[in-house]
Amino acid sequence: MSQVMHVWMDQVSLAEGLKLVSGVIESSQVMKILSFVHIHVEKKHAILTTSNAEVQIQTEVKLSKPADQPFQIVAPCRKLMDILRFANKETPVLFQISGMQLEIEIGSSHYTVNLLAADQFPFFNEVKDVSPALEMSQSELSTLLRRSSFAMAFQDVRYFLNGMLFEYNGAEFKAIATDGHRLAVNAVDLPNPGIEPYRVIVPRKTILEMIRLIAANDSILSIKVSRDYIEVLTELFVLRSNLIDAQYPDYQKLIPRNSQQMAVLNTGALKSALSRVNILANEKFRGVRLNFLENNKLTLEANNLDKEMAIECIDVIESPGACSIAFNINYLTDVISVMDAEKVCLQMSGTDSGTLLKEEDALFNSLFVVMPLTI
Repeated sequence: MSQVMHVWMDQVSLAEGLKLVSGVIESSQVMKILSFVHIHVEKKHAILTTSNAEVQIQTEVKLSKPADQPFQIVAPCRKLMDILRFANKETPVLFQISGMQLEIEIGSSHYTVNLLAADQFPFFNEVKDVSPALEMSQSELSTLLRRSSFAMAFQDVRYFLNGMLFEYNGAEFKAIATDGHRLAVNAVDLPNPGIEPYRVIVPRKTILEMIRLIAANDSILSIKVSRDYIEVLTELFVLRSNLIDAQYPDYQKLIPRNSQQMAVLNTGALKSALSRVNILANEKFRGVRLNFLENNKLTLEANNLDKEMAIECIDVIESPGACSIAFNINYLTDVISVMDAEKVCLQMSGTDSGTLLKEEDALFNSLFVVMPLTI
């Protein structure tokens, strides 16, 4: 690239674009180029692309002035972000490219950074045999991900659990996650008979990036899937990701069908009580015992190896009678924390089966399962 080329970038748009695509860039990359951003300058805008070999994100940014000619460069993403972070705000940014160097001029500031070969950037292959687009609001997908993501496994040898199952049956879209200790199933009605049913496992990193990027508003996004990839398209970005090539376990078998006892509690009161007894819970086992009493009361007990104890007592809206059950307090708190309804129903099946938790009058079709603990 012997010819000197230049372009005036809009500083605000460039800074926002780099922030949006930078989430997939990790501090230590196997390939140096994965810490760089591909910038494709066209007549009136530029397309920014980043990738970590599993997830690719693209967004479009404005130019301050039309470019004389299109060109492509690969520049260090974090360095560009740092340069813009300390720049005089709203000052136009001049990029001048000569050979394998990028000169950046912002007001009285001048920088020179090294580039990498643009044709070496590892773009995802073009997705083939893709499904028709399934559309939903960003707030719908954002809520589904928020309410299910806590149950994903992390670095589990059962690699198919290190992600989230997206399941579509032509009428309902489900986001499902489990780590073997708890299960989250959240669904939204999306009838579209023109789309074939599918089940795909989206990697954990991709889910976390979606949560970071997707706004909780009513803007429409579209989801397309193929055998190997998923694509999420919004008005601000395009995210493409590999899928986990595996068979997800039959989560329906984890859902208790014949509950022996049922309790209805105030969601906020239960969450607050769990937070207070958690202070003295055993640091290793994190156990909390729920003792349901005959007088429509529930006591929550937690203790530790130093023989310290915390006890809380709250009212029960609907009592199962006298019974007792224990849970990992973190697992139970994770479920209660994503609930939005005023009341939660616990359907208990003893210590050998999971406890089913549902919200009363919930906006989403949701259920959660937490396995009991023996303490």
